[in-house]
Amino acid sequence: MENLSIVIFIEVAMTLFLIWVIYYLRSDLSNLKLKTFSVSVFFLAMMASMFNGITYYLVTPSSFINTVLAVNVSMILMTVAIVYLLVIAAKGEFTGISRSISGTLSFLLVWNEISMAVLLRVIAFGTTDQNSFVDSLSFFSLSITSILFLLPMLTEMVVFIFLQLRSGIDKEIAISILLMQIGDPVMFGNSRFISILLIAYSVLMIVSIVYFFRAVYRNRKIFDQSDGKRSKERNIAIDFVFLFLLTSLSFIGPLILPGNFGLSYLVFAISMIIAMSLYFNIIMGMYQNYNTRKLQEKTVTG
Repeated sequence: MENLSIVIFIEVAMTLFLIWVIYYLRSDLSNLKLKTFSVSVFFLAMMASMFNGITYYLVTPSSFINTVLAVNVSMILMTVAIVYLLVIAAKGEFTGISRSISGTLSFLLVWNEISMAVLLRVIAFGTTDQNSFVDSLSFFSLSITSILFLLPMLTEMVVFIFLQLRSGIDKEIAISILLMQIGDPVMFGNSRFISILLIAYSVLMIVSIVYFFRAVYRNRKIFDQSDGKRSKERNIAIDFVFLFLLTSLSFIGPLILPGNFGLSYLVFAISMIIAMSLYFNIIMGMYQNYNTRKLQEKTVTG
């Protein structure tokens, strides 16, 4: 690994930045203001697009044109975010947290995590032998499954799961996701530890699914529906089951593609991204019914 001090600095700074943004959003998530949402979107888009621009600059041959293109990559993505905010402000229909707003915030957070992971691998290991699309996919897979990606993600998860989330099915499923991520078997790449980590990961997967079913059983009464609609608890549970199945199936990859280590774990890398998305959806209130509650409160007060 090269440029260790730079890698550590970016990891620490970016982790603190994302923790601050999430805390800033969650400080009044049930009564989210347009200002809070706009500031968060602006900074998240700015950081991610900056990382994308730097990554493009580092992986392409040094030239004036590539430098201009790197700047344009950052500017174009940032412009899209600004236009998005202007459209919302012009319509004047911002009503606070909703599934679409939560989805937007989760997407931006995931985008930041992925952008940081790829940039850190470029800085730490360079981009040698990336001569084809398959090589790029392999590099992307190794970026997502690396310890460089895992540590910031686990830090953020621990902070908000145990310090912010209230007891309930949301927190218990978030803990199940955390358990699945702790033992990433390829966090050190194709190392001598992979066999031990695979065993540890298998055990953690079992612990995770047992913990999940225990949580579902403990909260079984709230899964009963009287209006024929799926509850938010049922939605979270279904999403977690899908994640668990995808993660389990991802280990077929090394059997099918034993010759390309990075590519063989691509599906596993995708499952890690989905796990992170599900976690951010929970943290950002994707499964909450804030708008319904607001309408009820207006009806009562009116």
